[in-house]
Amino acid sequence: MRVSVTFRHMDNSDALKKYAEDKIGRLNKYVYNPVDASVVLSVEKHRQIAEVVINAEKTTIKGREATENMYSAIDMVMEKIEKQIKKHKERLVSHKADNIRVPMDIVEPMPATREDKYIQDSEESKIITKTLDSKPMTLDEAAMQLDISESEFIVFINADTREMNVIYRRKDNNFGHIIPKNAGV
Repeated sequence: MRVSVTFRHMDNSDALKKYAEDKIGRLNKYVYNPVDASVVLSVEKHRQIAEVVINAEKTTIKGREATENMYSAIDMVMEKIEKQIKKHKERLVSHKADNIRVPMDIVEPMPATREDKYIQDSEESKIITKTLDSKPMTLDEAAMQLDISESEFIVFINADTREMNVIYRRKDNNFGHIIPKNAGV
């Protein structure tokens, strides 16, 4: 996440800048694409104002809070931004996966239709192939993608190891992670 902090009508403060950047950094668990965050800290008529604008893919989230203390204003605006991001994420989950434009392909299990069941019962099973164009991502990013999707698993290229991995949803609502083991290859 790229963060820019701007000061208006007040002196630059490294402590305030670091505090704002740390607060923005906590939002990384909710976003899966690189995003731009702009923080404007200003003083107007003895009020301390914190404004935050986050630009993600096709989404802009804004918040503004004014108090007598700048740290308090930053805390309050970040709570507001976090609520908006959670609400946006819930909206994504509530839509069908095919209506969501996700930055990577997600493998979704094909639901069995009557035709599929008939074929499996009467003939040999067929293999249905699906091709993936997957960008490398971290395990946390894959977990976030799985969390917002309706899929049972995701196949992805691990950005750290450059190997294909699988992350899946377990029956206890935790995630399982499958790492390939090269057996003498």
